[in-house]
Amino acid sequence: MAQKISEAKRSLEELNQSSINPPQKISQILLILGKIFEDNQQLFKLYRNQSLSPIQPPHGPEFKDLLVNVIQEGQENGEFRVTIPIEIVTEMFMGLIQSAITSRSQIPFKENLKYKLALFLEGLTEKK
Repeated sequence: MAQKISEAKRSLEELNQSSINPPQKISQILLILGKIFEDNQQLFKLYRNQSLSPIQPPHGPEFKDLLVNVIQEGQENGEFRVTIPIEIVTEMFMGLIQSAITSRSQIPFKENLKYKLALFLEGLTEKK
């Protein structure tokens, strides 16, 4: 599990250094975490059963800092709404991931994640 979390953090650090815009970074963050979960579902289920807690994505301080930086960048350059506090955006993002992971929908995981991402970004982006 620690190895998988380290891999996720490396991927997210590379993404943070990239020149893509904040909405694309948010999308990529979610897709990276979704792929890691999907590729390792058995490992995550084992972890959840042992810890008696819901499955959580790798969201240590580094992950939260990355997410906050991306949101701030989007707000500063006018791509994300500034009327929504960053704490709410990060909480909603984490809820989106949790919702997709624990969904009982018949919609396949990746498709479920993409629908939720589209709704999330629609609410976050600044209307022009």
